[in-house]
Amino acid sequence: GSGPRAQPPAKVSFEVTYSTVVGQDVRLVGSHESLGSWDSRRAPRMEWTEGDVWRVDVALPAGGLYEYKYALCDSGGRVLQWQRGNNAIVAVGAGQEALQVADTWSGASGSTITSEEGGRLVQNNREQMLVAWVQGMDASIDAGRSQVRQLQVELAETKADLAKAMTTLREEVGVAREDAAKMQQALKAAVSEKQAALVARDEALQELEEEKARALELEKANATLKVKLKESSSAFKDTLATCQKLLDSMAAADDVADDVGLPDLPDLGEDL
Repeated sequence: GSGPRAQPPAKVSFEVTYSTVVGQDVRLVGSHESLGSWDSRRAPRMEWTEGDVWRVDVALPAGGLYEYKYALCDSGGRVLQWQRGNNAIVAVGAGQEALQVADTWSGASGSTITSEEGGRLVQNNREQMLVAWVQGMDASIDAGRSQVRQLQVELAETKADLAKAMTTLREEVGVAREDAAKMQQALKAAVSEKQAALVARDEALQELEEEKARALELEKANATLKVKLKESSSAFKDTLATCQKLLDSMAAADDVADDVGLPDLPDLGEDL
């Protein structure tokens, strides 16, 4: 629920009859700052009207009791004479908008206070106004107590809702922490797999480099073998050519022997 709203001040009209001389005026001095806080120099100066009636309107907060007294002052605000009798009290009820206070210089006993109630003007003496003010304050206190109880109920409900919200929040935080832990584990596993894949890639690259090196060595050995084979083939061809020449020479020698008539050599194998 919403808190109590600030009430606007009430317009309180004061009047008192007193005959003065030139250079004097009547001031309303009292306990509230609008009444000068008992400082006659800061108190409101009343306005003279026909019949030596002095009047002034003052704004006073509703729901309060204010002590006051009239003072005859010089032009500088210095008190020349106070109103007779004890200090007077004006009671401004809660929610009251306007009051009219008519006092006498002889004292507060003959005062009348006029207020508006239910659209009509009601005139009371000061004692009746004080009783009405006390009754109004009691009603305000009861209303305040009811409002306090309502606020206490709302506060209890708010605390219960807050407790539920905190419980839900704790549960959600717990779930979020579990999810975060799982995600962290999954991330660690993914990082481990990535690192293992990088290691495997490096090993594969190393094996590939080794295979390339072996292939290069085999290519070099093959080239060397081809050169040697070519050299061997050339030498073999040269050998075959030499052998052919030798055979040709031997064949020619046999032809000459046949022409000369060389004797046949004995077959040594038969002798043996």
